Amino acid sequence: MIRPRIRHARPRLLALMASVATGLVAALVLLPVAEAKHPAADPLEGFDAQVRQELAAWRVPGAAVAIVGPEGPLLLEGYGVANRDTGAPVTPDTRFAIGSITKGFTATLIATYVDEGLLAWDRPVAEVLPDFRVADPVASESLTLRDLLTHRSGLPRHDMTWYRSGQTRDALYAGLRWLPPTAGLRDRAQYQNLMVMVAGRMAEQVGGRSWEDLVKERLLLPLGMVSTGFWTQGNGNSAKFASGYAERDGELERTPFLDLTGIAPAASLASTARDLASWLRFQLDGGRVGEVRLVSAAQWNEIHRAQVVADPLPFPEFASDAYGLGWRVTSYRGRPAFGHDGMVDGYSAVVMVVPGNRFAIAVLANRDNSPMPLAVALEAADRLLGAPPAAWSARLRVWQEQQRAARAALDEAQTIDRKPGTVPSHPLGDYAGEYAHPAYGALYVIFGGGGLSVNFGGITTAMAHWHYDTFRAPMGRLPAQNPTFLQFGTNLQGDVETVAVALEEAASPIVFRRRASPVMSDPAYLARFVGTYAGGGTIVRVAQRGKGLLVETSDGRSLELGPYRGTEYRAVDGSAARAVFSPDHGQAMELLLITTHGAVRAERSARGVGRP
Repeated sequence: MIRPRIRHARPRLLALMASVATGLVAALVLLPVAEAKHPAADPLEGFDAQVRQELAAWRVPGAAVAIVGPEGPLLLEGYGVANRDTGAPVTPDTRFAIGSITKGFTATLIATYVDEGLLAWDRPVAEVLPDFRVADPVASESLTLRDLLTHRSGLPRHDMTWYRSGQTRDALYAGLRWLPPTAGLRDRAQYQNLMVMVAGRMAEQVGGRSWEDLVKERLLLPLGMVSTGFWTQGNGNSAKFASGYAERDGELERTPFLDLTGIAPAASLASTARDLASWLRFQLDGGRVGEVRLVSAAQWNEIHRAQVVADPLPFPEFASDAYGLGWRVTSYRGRPAFGHDGMVDGYSAVVMVVPGNRFAIAVLANRDNSPMPLAVALEAADRLLGAPPAAWSARLRVWQEQQRAARAALDEAQTIDRKPGTVPSHPLGDYAGEYAHPAYGALYVIFGGGGLSVNFGGITTAMAHWHYDTFRAPMGRLPAQNPTFLQFGTNLQGDVETVAVALEEAASPIVFRRRASPVMSDPAYLARFVGTYAGGGTIVRVAQRGKGLLVETSDGRSLELGPYRGTEYRAVDGSAARAVFSPDHGQAMELLLITTHGAVRAERSARGVGRP
């Protein structure tokens, strides 16, 4: 009996292949393709052994595969282990994170509301979400659902806003207006998870419930996907879930759990081979479940229609690459195909649908950023098409090695800009502190052991001095990624005030501004400065105002000050006004008030406490 199977991939099923372009085409000519043979009666004969061979070759602990045909599952199987410590085997019911494969679910959910006339692909987002804002005011008013789901908002990935940041979905949404674009609206496709999150928010607005509830009610339950849920804190430790693994220093280690609630509509689903077989059958049946149509034929075609050009694929088997609505659309060996991949920490997955030949494949794996699911999916597709073997695993390994070499070459090339023999402008301790960005959240620079380290997204890594006030540290999602540059900036007073971090290759560095110590906003700390001061013929009254101070002078001026550093408070309106207190035994005895009108040095007066 032939059993069903399915695979798991990285956030862009065919994006992985898109990024393979450099150098791989040359490699293809070095890997001869075998001559076509007459297909066996059972095209999947020996496929189990082939999958196990791939597990060993790619050092993947476990995988689940589903292959679906016109009548249902052709193969549904688990391989290897779900947990290396317990030895628990992978089964068709083992749950894996499926990452960006989630985007197809979000697009399909929205299509149900388009059918009902509650949403429209070309309706501006701002008409449904009046508070929607991005940095470009024209885009704020003009962006549509179609733009969100085809990645043509003008924004690059900006993934470090949500990756282990702990930011809520509301906070990520509010921070969109602070993210710099790298292209004009609809100029080109740039893969973007946050915009898919916004699309999910639009569904919530018209559906009146959370995206999670809507996906469950409108898709998962009708499809019988009872084991599919959401990759949120707590469920990853269940025995039903495969443990995720990544390679560190040549060894496989279990990855820390990555909560995907913040960008749930883009990447948060977790599923099984058995459940994904139902999703794949739904794809082959054009939006129907049995005789029940969940999505109209018109909207089904719209979702899977090529709408923007994506990165070209380097493989001759693929004639094109485009993006539809939440799906990658391509042509494989001359046959129309669509699919997606998904990668989150510890997991890789892929789905591939060839509707004209009536088969679909999914592969799930519990190893981080692995090409193995893609290799298995393409090998299965070739078997079902009766095509000659194409050495997918070997070709993907060539690509992987070329990528490693390219990263090493880039790291070496960057040294040509380094200024040797330079030193930081301040003692290292002066750089330590908390820095913040309205969209990226908090970044902490820590001084200790004679050096600096940076904590971002809950991960602390050592910083190495590069030149002047520029340092480098690994801050990306992938362990093999080259270190990121961090450049500190000073203000006119010579204080270290900002750190600019290169978090997006195509964008300008993201500038984090130093945040005052929380102690400076504590009521007990603020009380030290409250009082009346006199000097130079001026009376200055200081009172607490929220998390800062309110200063009033006898000549009628009023200033609201926020914490800056130590005993210095600065004008919250961004002007040059500031107040520096000199405490004595806890209570401030002297005040230096600096404004555009001049400076006043005043001593605490016994006249009483001011009450502005």
